[in-house]
Amino acid sequence: MEEFEHHIRLSVADELGIEDVKFYYDVVKNMAFTDVVEPEEESDTIMVYHIKDDMHNYDISLSRDITPDEGDLIAIELEESTEFDFMIETTHEIASQ
Repeated sequence: MEEFEHHIRLSVADELGIEDVKFYYDVVKNMAFTDVVEPEEESDTIMVYHIKDDMHNYDISLSRDITPDEGDLIAIELEESTEFDFMIETTHEIASQ
């Protein structure tokens, strides 16, 4: 499985149909913080699907980590517009002291 330096992951119990996958991608790509979706440099891969711990995961490559507020906006849009239960997680930088 390819891992992205920065990504957002949608995890669901059942595999999504193509329309739901496209909607998830569009929500992330078209939020107010545009240009955050970025293909992996070496492969041009933008999204990776994989199963882990019996969950279906959809990782989108990002140019940077998103903020908690940006993640909340994505979660709200998905919750209001979809019929499936999901979890969202993102990469984040840990500040050193």
